[in-house]
Amino acid sequence: MPFTTRPPQRDTKKTSSFIAEEFDQLGLGNLVIYNRDGQPDALKYEMVSLYLLEVVKDQVQTTKGQAETIEQLKAENESLKAQLQSQNQSFERRFEVLETRMERYESVVVKY
Repeated sequence: MPFTTRPPQRDTKKTSSFIAEEFDQLGLGNLVIYNRDGQPDALKYEMVSLYLLEVVKDQVQTTKGQAETIEQLKAENESLKAQLQSQNQSFERRFEVLETRMERYESVVVKY
């Protein structure tokens, strides 16, 4: 979430704060305090950490799922590489046989 800085009303130091409009746009209206005109004005900071915890939990689950998928894809990739190597060896042997036959054929054709 982007941060913005603005001077607090009672202090001259700058502080970091979230942008209420962005929380509103993300559908997190439960965390937003609206002004009289219904516009986002501030955030309920005491509630933000609860929502962030849920986001972190979701991200952990997503990461675990992605790690499992990566491991499955690695295994599949290794299996496919082995199959390709085997096929390549088979094709090389067949090619050698064909080359030998072709050389024999050419030697027979040249004699006649």
